[in-house]
Parts: sequence; structure tokens; C-alpha cells
Amino acid sequence: MLEVSPKNITYLRVKTGCGMIQCKKAIIFSNEHFEGNMEACNQYLRYHGLAFYTTQSDVEWVRNKLNQLKKGAKDDGEKTEKE
Repeated sequence: MLEVSPKNITYLRVKTGCGMIQCKKAIIFSNEHFEGNMEACNQYLRYHGLAFYTTQSDVEWVRNKLNQLKKGAKDDGEKTEKE
């Protein structure tokens, strides 16, 4: 079972680009139907048309944020441009 915690919600928000409430609903849905599978959360959001990326730079930004989350870095919430 996935815990509905700020860490899991933030991880899902960064990975999918969805809002906080949608991510929370996806985690709850996953816990009820799929025993807390994070991939089920992603599929739930994609099925409802909420998860998307607009450009390649958005995808790269998300990958960088995911790496920061894995390392335990603090999320400053700002999108920086590539130099």
C-alpha cells in the first residue's frame, strides 16, 4: 500500500505534471484497486487525460527533478532554463 504522504504526492506530481488533488486521488484509487502500485497511479492519470508533457525540455526538467528527489534534494519549485 502506498502511503498518501507529501513525498509520494510530490513524486507523482513531478513525474506526471498533474495537480496535488489529482495525484492524491490516484494514490487512493491505486490503494483501493491495485494494492498501492505507483505505475497504476500513472496509468490512472493518463487514462483520465491528466498526465502529459508538452515539450522535450519539460521531459528533461522532470527527469532532473526526479533525480533530485531520489537524492533527497529540496524542491525549490522553480523551472530553470538550460544554459
